[in-house]
Amino acid sequence: MNRSTNQQPAGKRAGAAENRTAAARPSPDSPDAPRVRRPRRPEEEPLDALGGRFWIALALAGLMVVTFLVPSSFLTKKEPAGTDISKWKVGSTQDVRITVVTADYTSLQCAAAEDFGGTHCEYRTETENWPRAPEAPVDDNKRDTIQPYRTWLDNQLIFIAGLWSEPHVAYRLHQEPSQGILATKLARFVVRCKVSFVGQLKDPSLRWFPSQAWQKESGQKMVARVVSCQLVPGDED
Repeated sequence: MNRSTNQQPAGKRAGAAENRTAAARPSPDSPDAPRVRRPRRPEEEPLDALGGRFWIALALAGLMVVTFLVPSSFLTKKEPAGTDISKWKVGSTQDVRITVVTADYTSLQCAAAEDFGGTHCEYRTETENWPRAPEAPVDDNKRDTIQPYRTWLDNQLIFIAGLWSEPHVAYRLHQEPSQGILATKLARFVVRCKVSFVGQLKDPSLRWFPSQAWQKESGQKMVARVVSCQLVPGDED
């Protein structure tokens, strides 16, 4: 049997079908083309307004405001007033601040002939000690011994008896004994004391270390006995 003359080969029919399908598919640029959804970008998490960086920035801003607005007098450490030596009169009681190290207990010495009811310097003259009273205790932390000191901050000379027997100062001496330690290695501290002025030394001699030569101080020098003392904290001295 003869095949129809209109019948095309199978390969040509498949190609024609593909062409028709392609022609029916809309172009990507055509309005009828299906829209392709792009993947959504993950949303960024909002910054935590109460996070650490926020508070750091806020603190720095506050510090700048305080620096500009607060008077410098509030930010500057105020030094204590100087010593008014015009108030040092026999019979009066005054507050004084002196600076010491525990080595001063044995180092500071004076020589003078005056005696104030059993209170006197360690030496009567530069070569002669004051004799110890028979009834005196062997060790009383120099309760009746006059020693030279300097006021803090203005360095006024004052002679005081009984500093190291005062309980607060005696405790500091017990905490930081100076035996065998250089004085330069000891911590200097300030003591605020209420003292009672008992008299004057005329032309006394003094020395700050037993190995030093005596130094003569001309004139009348005030002598006081300790009534009470407090150690000044480090942030006040």
